[in-house]
Amino acid sequence: MKILLSILMAAMLSTSLFASDKLHKAQLQSDMRLMLNSLVDVQRAGFYNYKDGLLVSIKNLKAGLKSLKSADAKAYLPKDHKNADRFAKKRVSMIEMYADDLAASVEDGNMDDAFDDFVLLQRQCTSCHIRLRKDF
Repeated sequence: MKILLSILMAAMLSTSLFASDKLHKAQLQSDMRLMLNSLVDVQRAGFYNYKDGLLVSIKNLKAGLKSLKSADAKAYLPKDHKNADRFAKKRVSMIEMYADDLAASVEDGNMDDAFDDFVLLQRQCTSCHIRLRKDF
């Protein structure tokens, strides 16, 4: 009876861990889509010089970083990539820094600097996807 109970408990634990991992992956995918849409919105608002739209889009972009910050990057990145988790965490901090710089440039009305910040921000996203997603 104890063996059967132990097997049942082990099965329940492994199922809950699998469900948790799946739930986190779904949240991560949702946040990535939010950040992509936010980048498109930043570009669109910048094209029309729409300051409020830029600031809202930057805020949405930063909100998408939440699951990347709180998660253990080793859980969703390929294990054969050397230092992939550190690389991903660094990109997250750089994205946040450039998003803050972009917002400051927009609030100051300096659209030339805002454009440069946007390019640097987009480069962080692209470098991570090129390096870490090429084998997915």
